[in-house]
Amino acid sequence: ANFWSHPSQHESGLTGSDLPEWAVYFARSGVCLAFHPCPVHGAWFVHVGVTPAAWGGTVDQVRLLLAEFAAEFGPSCVIAWVSEKKRAAILLARRAGFSDVGSAGGAKILEWRP
Repeated sequence: ANFWSHPSQHESGLTGSDLPEWAVYFARSGVCLAFHPCPVHGAWFVHVGVTPAAWGGTVDQVRLLLAEFAAEFGPSCVIAWVSEKKRAAILLARRAGFSDVGSAGGAKILEWRP
């Protein structure tokens, strides 16, 4: 499934044709997390793609995927930058265990720790 195919995912995210080969992907049940390392040692960035059919049922899937990623890669933390306009995405991150750590340029910065 192409997790970035729906137009709602394109505002500042990836489209199916933009998926980089250097990212690490974990997917299940209509949810895909794309991870890539950030400049801080042990920290990773995450992007979330969700198929429209999975909307509303993503929290448990995100939690499972984060746990799988942490078990395999051992990150010190996972960071998500989410547009402040995407209230549903911010709520999803919080429900999945992310904490608010700040904001910058119209985006919430959220952090998850294993």
